[in-house]
Amino acid sequence: MIPFAISALRNIPDFKKGIHNEDLDACDDAEGVAALALQLYLGYVLPDHDYSSLVQKGADGKYDVTIDNLLLVARDAVGYVMSPYIIMHDKDGNLWNPETATLNDGVSLFDLLNSVVVYYAGTDTFKDGEHGKGLANLLGVCDTNGNCLVKLSKSLWENINVIANKLLPVAGVLQYGDSAKKGALNSEELIYTDVIRGMLNIGVADANGQYGATGFVTRLLTMVSAPPIKSEGIIRTVYNVLADLVNVVFGGRYGTARNVVPAAATNNHPFDDLLQKDTFAGTSNNSSYGVLAVPWYTMCMKPAAV
Repeated sequence: MIPFAISALRNIPDFKKGIHNEDLDACDDAEGVAALALQLYLGYVLPDHDYSSLVQKGADGKYDVTIDNLLLVARDAVGYVMSPYIIMHDKDGNLWNPETATLNDGVSLFDLLNSVVVYYAGTDTFKDGEHGKGLANLLGVCDTNGNCLVKLSKSLWENINVIANKLLPVAGVLQYGDSAKKGALNSEELIYTDVIRGMLNIGVADANGQYGATGFVTRLLTMVSAPPIKSEGIIRTVYNVLADLVNVVFGGRYGTARNVVPAAATNNHPFDDLLQKDTFAGTSNNSSYGVLAVPWYTMCMKPAAV
C-alpha cells in the first residue's frame, strides 16, 4: 500500500520538485507519507510556519510521525483551504486564522470542524459577535422546550451524534447490527476509528485481530446485514429511514405529534401504499389529514398541540 502511494505521488510534477526521493524512501507508513505531502503544501501557502518539529525521523532513519502530529499539520492545511469561505473558531469561541495560529495554541482539527458545525447548525454566540444560524432547530434537532441540541460546549463527535441520532435513529442499528442501538450512533468510532485510523493503520491489527481494510469491510457488511435489512428487506428499510427523516423535519415536535409519513404497512410495497389517495392527500371527513396536509396543520393550525 505505502510503496503504491509513494509511486503515485512521484508522478505528480509539483510533488517531485518539492520532495527528494530519499525523503520518500524514509516513509514506511501512511502517516509519514501524508505528513510529508502536507508539509510540502504548507511550505507554499504558509511559508512563515515551521512544521519540521512535527515531521521527524527516528533512530532507524524512517519518519516517525504520530497521529497527533499528523492531525496538527492537517489542521493548518484544512484551515487554510476553508478560511476564505467559512468562519472558524476555537473551542472557546475565539476567531481562528491559520496565518496567525501557532502549533501550541491547543486548537485541534476537530475543534475547527466542530466550530463550523455549530456556526451553521447551532445557536451559540461566538466571542467575535457571530451567531449560530440555527439550522439544527429548523430540522428538529432540539429538546421539548425548543432548545438547540448542537452546542459549542460539545465535541465534534457529540454534535454529529445528536444530529444523526435525531434525524436518522436507525443509523446506530446499521452501525452495530443490533436493534437495541437505535438512536445510538457513535460517529467517532465509525468515522475516526474505523475509517480514518483503519486506513492509516492498514497494516496493523486492531484489538479484534483485524487489519485496517478488513475492519472497514467488516463494518460495511455489518450495516448490510443489520436486523432492519435482514428482517424487513431493503425496500422497507429505505422507506423507514426516509419516513424517520421526513417526520423529524416536517412533523410535530411537541405534545402529541402527528407523523407526516405513516408507518409502513406489513407488506413489501410501502411506497405504493404511501401514494394512495387517502394516505397521500387525506380524506374529506378529516379522518386522515394526509401526507400533504400534516406539515401545514403542524405549522399553521394547531402548533401548541402538535
